[in-house]
Amino acid sequence: MPLAEIALTSNDQPADLPNPDTIIAVCRTHFNANKDSPTYQRGMPLMNPAGTAYAWVKFGRSVTMAEARTQDYVASTVNGTAAASAAGVHVPKVYLAFVSTHGWGYIVMELVTGVVCRAADGPAVAKAVELLITVRSPTLQPGPVHGGPIFHSFFNDWESAVAYPSVELLQKHINAMLRWYHKPERVDFAPEVATHGLRLCLSDMNRHNFMKKDDGTICALDFGGTCFLPVSFFDLALYHHDPFTWRLSRLIRREPPAHLYALQLARGALVITGNNKLCLPAELR
Repeated sequence: MPLAEIALTSNDQPADLPNPDTIIAVCRTHFNANKDSPTYQRGMPLMNPAGTAYAWVKFGRSVTMAEARTQDYVASTVNGTAAASAAGVHVPKVYLAFVSTHGWGYIVMELVTGVVCRAADGPAVAKAVELLITVRSPTLQPGPVHGGPIFHSFFNDWESAVAYPSVELLQKHINAMLRWYHKPERVDFAPEVATHGLRLCLSDMNRHNFMKKDDGTICALDFGGTCFLPVSFFDLALYHHDPFTWRLSRLIRREPPAHLYALQLARGALVITGNNKLCLPAELR
């Protein structure tokens, strides 16, 4: 099957990694065999001829190359550093990522084994997240690595309607929402961007997105709801109804949030209209 896009390929991928056509075929077989299972997830291990798993494939229509690029960048930035060792955190490296012509994305990554984190693992996960949110974007364009729509719970369905070329245009859009909503609050991201740059923002921190290995290392598994944004967006992500995220919000050390209330109000405007293009600046139309 011809590919719509190969987003990235790693030089240190396993020597026996199948080609994309074979990966698509085994994933389709897995999907058809498990789609009615209540425990089905769109992911599966790749097995060598001896029956040993050596890589993991995440696949589906919601799997994007923006996610793959962001995970790859974070893994290459974090893994192997003294800070990661001290924080006990690891990010699975990406071997290969591509989109098929039927529109499904495939991310082939390092296989990690362990157990899904539980509530009791909150302190260890909080320590890992504290390190991950120090990772700076390689650019000052908000969103995933190499650009694209923002994936964050601020937006309806977790995805912005447009890509924002600059923080200034994102700020202009949010302030327009607040004016439409007749709220006096405004956001000014310039001071925090000057201090922190754009930082990694994990906006989906439910416990199933973290795995604990046998040695206690915490693996961050899902980068679908992760982008580089002004740090206020992470404060917003911590105020989520998910009980594990609520626990993390009590454990992660943060400075007083600068724009949390304004972002909550702007998100409210998006929710009641169901329209992520609400008050979209002319430059983005």
